[in-house]
Amino acid sequence: NDSISEALKGMLYNDNIQNYFYEVKTLASYPIGNISGSVLFGYGGYIGTKHQFIEYGAGISYSVGHMSYGTTYSNWDGINYVTPSITYNF
Repeated sequence: NDSISEALKGMLYNDNIQNYFYEVKTLASYPIGNISGSVLFGYGGYIGTKHQFIEYGAGISYSVGHMSYGTTYSNWDGINYVTPSITYNF
């Protein structure tokens, strides 16, 4: 598809450093049997700008053997997200 190839070319040649960001994030988790609760906090900013942001949220997961299934709610730079997860623990 030509529109996809044009979009990919734009990523390589017309990209803007201000589209990128850095973030330092920490997460604390507390297990109770097969269920774990977690809280997270992050701080970052967009490269080449003075715009900075915070991220905060909480999540829950359920473990079965080496697999964990969970969901996390977070607010990143003023936007709310719900993110499902599947994790292999080794």
